[in-house]
Amino acid sequence: MRQHQGDSDLEGLDGWSPEVKRAARPRIAEWWRQAASQSDHGRQLPRAVLPSRRRQWRAMWPIFAAMTPKEPCVLAWLDPNLAADSSVEAWASVYRESLKSSGNSNEA
Repeated sequence: MRQHQGDSDLEGLDGWSPEVKRAARPRIAEWWRQAASQSDHGRQLPRAVLPSRRRQWRAMWPIFAAMTPKEPCVLAWLDPNLAADSSVEAWASVYRESLKSSGNSNEA
């Protein structure tokens, strides 16, 4: 876990730049913009991990990652309207598959 301004909050997730947030009032659009801006201009995929009202954590990530995991991220895909809102477990499944498709299946 990192807390430096401008860095992603977690390390070790190849190709992803996660932001973890928790607040009394969620600011989803603002947090997504932050995750996207810190994603190294498309070289990494943004991911925002957010608490829901039911106290279950949610993952917001570009749906592009599930469709074409081998392709580099295109900045247009960082639009929040093209982001998936899923359980953290669903995102983890996409991440595991991306490792397999990139030849890192031993990490999954």
